[in-house]
Amino acid sequence: MRLAAASTAIAATTAVMLFGAATTAHAANGIVNAQNNTGFVQYIDSGDKVKVCDTKKNDDGVIGWIAVRQSDGKYKNYPRIYAGGAGKCVTKTQDVTPENTSIILTACSVSGAKGTPYSCGSKIIKGS
Repeated sequence: MRLAAASTAIAATTAVMLFGAATTAHAANGIVNAQNNTGFVQYIDSGDKVKVCDTKKNDDGVIGWIAVRQSDGKYKNYPRIYAGGAGKCVTKTQDVTPENTSIILTACSVSGAKGTPYSCGSKIIKGS
């Protein structure tokens, strides 16, 4: 009887080691640059943080946002984040739901916080 119980426990432990325990799936971390390399947007899964950085000294800033895939397959845009001034970064927490889904990151140059975005780069990061 003990041998059977021990064999069952070993098999269960081996299955968890090989396939992982059942956990909530999350999107991966990711980063995308504006096409003209003036800044970037980064998604940080731990804490659902979105970081937008302006990396080039010029008269424009960088605006970035995420769009999260919903259960109906459509993407929901989250609020845009603006960072203006070389070396400036802005990080905001944006509650990403559902958790196990794809996210589109978009980074653009922009003339002022309310200007028209241009030279946008985007990237899809897959849920896991």
